[in-house]
Amino acid sequence: MPYKSAFPQMQTKAQPRRQGAPRQTVDLTTELIQRTRVQPTKVTAHEAEQLQSMLGNRAVQQLLGKDFLTKNIATRTQLIQMDMLEKVGLPDSRKDSSATAIVQRAKLNRRQNGTISGISQWSNRPTSNLRSGQGRHLTAYVVFQDTILSNVRDKTPTEAANQLILVIDVFLDLPAMRQRNNFNGLIIDSFNVIKGKLSDASKETDEKSASDIIGTLIDEILSARNKIPGTAISESDSHGHGEAGSAGILEKLETALRKNEWNSSWNEDVVAREALESIWYLFDYNPPDPANDDNKLDDIQKRVLTHVMSIRLAYPCVFDWLTQKGQNYWLMPYLIKNNKSMGMPLQQVASEKLQKVQEYVHAGL
Repeated sequence: MPYKSAFPQMQTKAQPRRQGAPRQTVDLTTELIQRTRVQPTKVTAHEAEQLQSMLGNRAVQQLLGKDFLTKNIATRTQLIQMDMLEKVGLPDSRKDSSATAIVQRAKLNRRQNGTISGISQWSNRPTSNLRSGQGRHLTAYVVFQDTILSNVRDKTPTEAANQLILVIDVFLDLPAMRQRNNFNGLIIDSFNVIKGKLSDASKETDEKSASDIIGTLIDEILSARNKIPGTAISESDSHGHGEAGSAGILEKLETALRKNEWNSSWNEDVVAREALESIWYLFDYNPPDPANDDNKLDDIQKRVLTHVMSIRLAYPCVFDWLTQKGQNYWLMPYLIKNNKSMGMPLQQVASEKLQKVQEYVHAGL
């Protein structure tokens, strides 16, 4: 990093390139399901959460029974991996309306004045758009969590419910969701159900009840967002996000800007450059140069636009602040200038192609 960190306690360095960990396979998950069916009483709580993350809440209820899952197991949006269920002989749980939903762990923390101060008890990461595990997230998963946090913090439960409806509308407008197909249809249906519940929460006169309703929907929102096509890819080579440090820097700056509590010791230029660096460290994507392949260039453009839209949603005050500072602090010009630096994405893409990516992104925002 060519400058002193404005947040020394959170400073993150570019992560060395490493081989990605082997992905969980369908066969391993199937083996766990088969073993669970034979000896359900020997399944650990951790294994139960693994199963629920892959199959959904109701399918695991059928395997283990409702009583086993009454504590510490999170509700999942019912986007079941159909082929996996058929392989192990489980029915499509979306058609089973008899199972009772399980209360999940996410909790809205409220101040005495009724506004939301934060979220605690986040659940485990849900299954991604891949059928064989998490894969490699392009935009770090923590960005999705920060999206929820930034859009409910300092709001009343009613305001938070209405704001999360707007967040879902942005999710539905991501490039990958503009194509209509059966899988996207499942995601759209799930989001529409969630929006209906959020609408009900916004009309709830008792704020505690509204908070509880929103809390039960947080996991469902994250689960559906994590399944949007292109969220994760199967390629294993990765330099990693270094996401805890990068997201921590952005969240601290977001809080300062939202509350108008700028630290007098911060150098504005240093803070801006560190924010830009952190934004791109949260994008783990280094494809080959597309050369003359328009389809490959189109994929790159859509993935970069998705990341920028996700960042704007998760850290809106940071995004607006950088935008207002002028083009030297815009995301795409910074990437074009610094993409060859360690830890930055798109290192293999030629400058002239990045210019086209920039035009696409700016037109899509």
